[in-house]
Amino acid sequence: MSYIMLLGKWHGTGGWCFGPRLLVDVTPLLVLLMIPAFKWLGRGRIVLVAFGVLVAISIAVQLAGLTMFDFGRFRLLPADRYEDPAFWSIRHSELAFYLDRFGVGGFLGRILGQGAVSGTLALFVTGGSLYLLRRRRLLEQQREETEHLREKPV
Repeated sequence: MSYIMLLGKWHGTGGWCFGPRLLVDVTPLLVLLMIPAFKWLGRGRIVLVAFGVLVAISIAVQLAGLTMFDFGRFRLLPADRYEDPAFWSIRHSELAFYLDRFGVGGFLGRILGQGAVSGTLALFVTGGSLYLLRRRRLLEQQREETEHLREKPV
């Protein structure tokens, strides 16, 4: 809360990025604060489905920011809109601009295409890293050290 109050002391639009990303710095802390909520998520199927839908929407918005940013929205806004509360409105947001520009089908197609490319790349990098660690026997060495520590009585 103090971080948000500190950010609120100064006026800033977050720059020319896709949406103001003012809370990105505290995202890891917010994820850690979610740990107790995971027990609550397992209580009902509706809550779990709602959480999954919200996670999917947040990933879609981030993928839109990765794939669609072309300064088009900023060229269409008059200069006075940058200081106006309309700059912060959902109706004038990048997300609404790209939904209007590409339509829902084009929007989802771009997101799914980028998600497939990013996911494939992530799997390739993770698999390659695990292969190299295994080849250098670093994973086995770590496992042996962990088992050795478990055997010692405390």
